[in-house]
Amino acid sequence: RIQHVVNGLISLLEQNKLAPSDVGSTDSIRHAHSQLHIWRVLGKCMAYAWQQHIDSQPIDPELEAMGMPKPVVDPPPLDNELAEHVLLLTAGTILTPHPLLNDELTAEAGNVLFHLSASNFDVVFAQIKLKIKNLLVQQSEEDPATSELLLIQHINFNAERLADLVQELSRSLSSFKKNSTQIVATSLRVAIWNWINQYPLEFVLLCQSGHRMRGNPDVLFDIFYALADNTKRKVAYWPLMTMLLVLCPDHFLKAVSPQEKAGKPTNKHQFLKALEKGLQNPKLTDACAISYVDICKASTYVRKTDFSPLRYQVPAIERAL
Repeated sequence: RIQHVVNGLISLLEQNKLAPSDVGSTDSIRHAHSQLHIWRVLGKCMAYAWQQHIDSQPIDPELEAMGMPKPVVDPPPLDNELAEHVLLLTAGTILTPHPLLNDELTAEAGNVLFHLSASNFDVVFAQIKLKIKNLLVQQSEEDPATSELLLIQHINFNAERLADLVQELSRSLSSFKKNSTQIVATSLRVAIWNWINQYPLEFVLLCQSGHRMRGNPDVLFDIFYALADNTKRKVAYWPLMTMLLVLCPDHFLKAVSPQEKAGKPTNKHQFLKALEKGLQNPKLTDACAISYVDICKASTYVRKTDFSPLRYQVPAIERAL
């Protein structure tokens, strides 16, 4: 049934695609609000269908006894041709600035992309991988594929999907131009937090495992560490580097351990020391504060009884602040 609903609403969006040329006129305002309403209804319909699918799953008695919610399962996939059509329209709306309701339209189209990537992740991720491949041979900073990396912020990543993205980026980032690298730094940090918020149990299990996430987030950290060679780049990259370190509980624990402080420090340990020193530099204060807030926020997902570098680091942050 959701297939027919999505198809109908997408047809309405296409019929209503051409906006009046007189920006700010009554007709153009009505047109913008009409588009916004259709996107919002589409997102709500997809969310409702997904929740119905989750509710239809059998209850695990063990999880119920522990008071745990049902695991998040993906919604049934749309037909691939329809999914590609929806992806094209959502990407166009998110990446094309609107003169009247840009933030609102971006949010609602982004919500649709979030649900589409849950039902048809392969379709969405294939497009992301294509853009990453295009960036390996880009000739200028204005390459359209650069801005399309912003779509990462709206995709539904579970642990496996996020690991696939990190893997793709760790293989390719060294060849990106500066503007593309900065967009990755912003978008990937958002994607990591979206994963933590959407799949908190997966994040808790990663922290408890004591092992890094698959996909080599430590390698991606090392690439950004080498690139952060001036103040401007440190401001741009340090918040993401913090979250990449969070994805590596083994490296994080080693970086804050007394043995590490006594021996030859790794770049992870040096990064944490740089954050502490950066608080004294007015140009780096904001980046350091964001990084520290992220660590403290991530630590709230971990029980006090768990042996986690996140919990270990919080007192040091309190002393630094």
